[in-house]
Amino acid sequence: MAVNWFRCKKCGIEIRSKGESPIHCDEVMEKLLKAPLVTMKEPQDKVRGKSKLKNQEKILKERARNHSRDIDMPELIESNPMIEAVKNGWVREDGRVRKKIDDK
Repeated sequence: MAVNWFRCKKCGIEIRSKGESPIHCDEVMEKLLKAPLVTMKEPQDKVRGKSKLKNQEKILKERARNHSRDIDMPELIESNPMIEAVKNGWVREDGRVRKKIDDK
């Protein structure tokens, strides 16, 4: 069964539903036409017929970078001297912890 998007005529809220005509604000919602979500794949191994998501390595590296910055970095800062933390780039010279914007 396909997932459809609906919008309330009164308040304008949009919801996804597998049903045909959901009711919100005591009225039947209008059905919207939206393109389905797609995944772009590229061949990984042509002999075996394997494929992977496009830019999968980039996505995984970004996820690992975010995890190390948000989860692992506070522990590293606490367990090492401040000079070492500044030298490794975990903390700025003014003592503030590195944020996501600093990674770019």
